[in-house]
Amino acid sequence: MFGLGLGKLGLTALRSGGSGVQALTIAATRGESPTTTIASSSGRTRFASRSRHRTGGAALKTVCGGWQNYYISGTRVETNNTNDMTLQAHFEIPGAPTPVVVATFSGVSSVLLTAGKDLQLCDEIPASAFGLTEIPAGTDVYCVSEVTVATVGQNFIRTISSSGQNAESGSDEGGWFGPTTATAVGTGGALTVPGGGSSTSTLYFPSCVLGRFKTPQPSAILFGSSLVTGQADNPGYGGNGGGFYPRGLYNVGSGRAIGWARQAYGGTAAHQAVGNTTKQAKVWAYATHFICELGSNDGSQSRTPAQTMTAYRSIWAAAKAAGVTHVTQQLCANRCPTSTDGWATPANMTPLAGFETGGSYKDPLNTLLLAEVGTNGLDALLDIAPNWADATLTDRIIGGRTGDGVHPNPTGHAAIAPSLATAAASWTV
Repeated sequence: MFGLGLGKLGLTALRSGGSGVQALTIAATRGESPTTTIASSSGRTRFASRSRHRTGGAALKTVCGGWQNYYISGTRVETNNTNDMTLQAHFEIPGAPTPVVVATFSGVSSVLLTAGKDLQLCDEIPASAFGLTEIPAGTDVYCVSEVTVATVGQNFIRTISSSGQNAESGSDEGGWFGPTTATAVGTGGALTVPGGGSSTSTLYFPSCVLGRFKTPQPSAILFGSSLVTGQADNPGYGGNGGGFYPRGLYNVGSGRAIGWARQAYGGTAAHQAVGNTTKQAKVWAYATHFICELGSNDGSQSRTPAQTMTAYRSIWAAAKAAGVTHVTQQLCANRCPTSTDGWATPANMTPLAGFETGGSYKDPLNTLLLAEVGTNGLDALLDIAPNWADATLTDRIIGGRTGDGVHPNPTGHAAIAPSLATAAASWTV
């Protein structure tokens, strides 16, 4: 292992670029904001997670991570953890001359995340610390994030158990709860559950993986509900799971990935996010693009299209205020929660009330969105309908692409992903 960072070095000045230095930006996939807590128990006051991240479309000069000690609740409220946690971490590039580099925080190998901490960055790690002249584009970088609480019963934070966000099987992702005497930091490879510990597939990820590219690259915030969490897909960071958003950004052409940070909770709505983005916006400052998927659940919560548009405008404005240059809104997608044949054929599906052709919610909302592009902070729309909606019964879903009429299954996620990949291929910085 190797521990090396750039120290503080005036982080604000570094982010601004100048003198040929690229700005610090989201540089890899699989940034994940926590969405729940779990109490420590049975003497297991340490929680270790190993996550995999693919770097973006140009070589990197440095890499670092950002972590938080709050979570996004089921009503999209930014909720502080009830206690502090002590963080240690390392980054790993398998096959590099020095594969494991321990992260430092102002030169120290651990940092206290006070309850409610919005974003804690580690020192930037130069490529030379791994024995490399640069970190090549499309490199799989692993991060071990290890947090410790002071006493049994205090809370860790992590993502909820969501099929798209859980540890990817076969990728050496994973996690464990164990005693404070055990540690995974500094040791490469898949985690080994320590004596007295237990394994887990729901992890504590970096909220974002940042770095400095040799040439500027786009990056994205994925802001939404269960369509963004990848519900009903395989877990993962985009290669074969994680939902159609990670799948789409995993390869936008010629094997080029775009880095992203996901801030999502299933079942949440746009109106719930209004006024609840202050902490999340700390990560937005490192992104060029912001994609909002929220809005469908507003319809099922008796909101009108006009009310949802008001919420959208607030969210878009907050993103632009944080420094994001490009905002995309996903159009409201078909929902057919009832089927007589397991969603095998569109004719046997029934659209959710308000989502049928000519209904009171989906079509009017999308009409308003189409007219909004270029105003109030909205730059573009993402339409998944070509790969989701049936071509004939346009308020139904293509047969075989969903198991519940709301969320794509793995086949559906794979089919929709090109909608995003095609749009993202033309993103500029």
